[in-house]
Formats: sequence, C-alpha cells, structure tokens
Amino acid sequence: MLDFDELEEIETQLRASFPDVKTDQVTDVKVPPGQELRIFLISDLHVDYKQNKEWMYRCLQSLSHESSDGRRFFDCLLLPGDLCTSEDLFEEVMKTLKARFHKVFFCFGNHEAWIRGEKKGNTPAKDSFEKLERIHEICKDLGVYTSPVRLLHGSSNPGSRPSSNGVSSIILLPLLSWYHSSWDTERDLPTDLQPPMDPGQRISDFRQCRWSSLEGEKGFAFGQGGVTSTHIAEYFAQRNEVWIKEVLELQSREGGEILSSSTGRVRS
Repeated sequence: MLDFDELEEIETQLRASFPDVKTDQVTDVKVPPGQELRIFLISDLHVDYKQNKEWMYRCLQSLSHESSDGRRFFDCLLLPGDLCTSEDLFEEVMKTLKARFHKVFFCFGNHEAWIRGEKKGNTPAKDSFEKLERIHEICKDLGVYTSPVRLLHGSSNPGSRPSSNGVSSIILLPLLSWYHSSWDTERDLPTDLQPPMDPGQRISDFRQCRWSSLEGEKGFAFGQGGVTSTHIAEYFAQRNEVWIKEVLELQSREGGEILSSSTGRVRS
C-alpha cells in the first residue's frame, strides 16, 4: 500500500497526464425526481469500421427515455474503451452519444492509445501518453466523464443499497489499465499454427503505440519477441490508487455500490 507522500506524488502526475481528472473528490450526479436510473454498457464499438458505426446509429434510433406505460428514464452510457483511433471520429461519435444519453462515462482502451489518427491539420501525437491526453481533452470539452462519479437516485430503486443519507448510490470507478506478458499463462500455439511473422509485427499495438517516458527504464519491453514488461501496466495501476482510495473512503462513510470498469471489463 502506498503512503501519503507517494499518493500525493501520484496525484500530481495524474493531473499532468490527464488534465480533466478531479482526484480530490468524486463527482456527484443526481438522477432527477420521477426518473428511473438505467445504465447501458458497451465496449469495443470500433466505429472506424463503417458497419460498426452504422449498427451503432441504428441502435441509438431505438433508444427511448420513456416507456409505453409512462415511466421516464435517466439513461447513462458506460463506455470502457476502444471507440476508435481517429481523434476527429472520436469527437464526432462522442457528440452523438452525448446527445442521446443523459450522461456518458468513458475509460480509454488500447485503440485510443494508437498514435496515429490525429485531428485534421494537427501533427501526430509524439507518443501514446500525448494521444491519451488529446482524447481526454475531447471528453472534457464535451462533458464526458472520465473520473469517478457517484450516481445518486431514489432509495426505492432496485439494485443498490441505500446510503447513510437515505439515497441509493452507484459509484462508477474507471480503472486505467494495460496488459503485460505475465497475464498470459496459456501455452503458445505450436509453431506450425502461428502466423509466419514476429509477434512484434503481427500485433498492431506494438506498431501503433509508443511509451516514450518509460522506454529508457531498465527491463522495459513492448512487443519485442512478443514480450511486454509490467512497466506500462504498473504506470497506470499506480495512477488508480488515488481514485480507489477516494472511492473506498466514500463508500465506507456513506455506503453505495461500486461499479468499476476498464477496457472491456466491468466489476461490481
């Protein structure tokens, strides 16, 4: 467990890396009286592909905030990563999602970290950290949440435990994450079944991502021979400490259920 000084240092780094996050508090969002909270969840939309984008728009057309019997809904979208690579397309689609849902919550995926896909007229991001900063700036400008949020709704709503003040709450906790080789405990495919190219070439992340500030650290590896060290995963995991600490303290004081999410994964 990190001590106070280490948490303070990580908070400073977090603010520098992701300029829109508020590490000193969890943002409260109140569901309006008379509306029922609904949370929609989807990841890996990959709207870079035309058929995926068209499918998404068809789904949005069928979304209604009111039922046939007159019930009204406060609809939130939880989107844990891999929307697209292009900054322009990311902004376009996020504007659409923001217009169709009352609130949108986003946590980046590996495709948002690809350094290509800069806005028209801009230079490419120098590395994946800068690309993620650009993605978070777009979210901030559009009012898309990328840091912890507590959804407060009536205690009569099913599915959550009432807090100490009599209002039910769900705390959305985004977790920044990345993979490393030690996660993979399965045996490799036999050589004759593997694609005839080096893993560093056949996995797009290894060509499209770059982690400049970590590359000089001892033992750093990203894709060489199919090996990825723990450096990137540890970098993001440390930045989660501030948020986790705040969320757990809030839950201890006032109750509520925690719903955490990272790229393609959701836990409650």
